Amino acid sequence: MAYSIEYFHARVQTAVEAWPVDVVADYARIVELLIEHGPNLRLPHSRAFGGGLFELRPRGKSGIGRAILLLSCWATRGCAACIH
Repeated sequence: MAYSIEYFHARVQTAVEAWPVDVVADYARIVELLIEHGPNLRLPHSRAFGGGLFELRPRGKSGIGRAILLLSCWATRGCAACIH
């Protein structure tokens, strides 16, 4: 099954795209893994907070980015909502 990522609001996507280039590149790599593996993606790529919330922590030489995903819709729609 092919999964997808939806952004809760355009500001969330804009904030992610404003990260340093190396962090955005790692984020893109992790998102590709998430699209391929869905909710089975675990550490070191994603960490569960509980209640359907997961954190992605892309890294680069310039720092770390954090993206919070709501994965509670995987079973019904096959997508994740990036909420922060």
